[in-house]
Amino acid sequence: MRTTDDHLSHVVFCVAPDEMDAARDLWRALGVELEEMVREDFGLRILYGWDTGVEIITAHGDGDFGRAADEFLGAHG
Repeated sequence: MRTTDDHLSHVVFCVAPDEMDAARDLWRALGVELEEMVREDFGLRILYGWDTGVEIITAHGDGDFGRAADEFLGAHG
């Protein structure tokens, strides 16, 4: 028997800064509204839908996580 704890919590997509608005538009076209948060301390701009499990991140400003996002995109596209 499966329990309610046995499921995917959320998925994070990493996109280039100039693709963030297009990513929001894609999810909006699919019926998913995303809220926005900027975490300067992390160096990230984040779009998220807690009820849908969709999270989109991109580098924004200077911060360790933003640098990691840039490195990830540089290595994986």
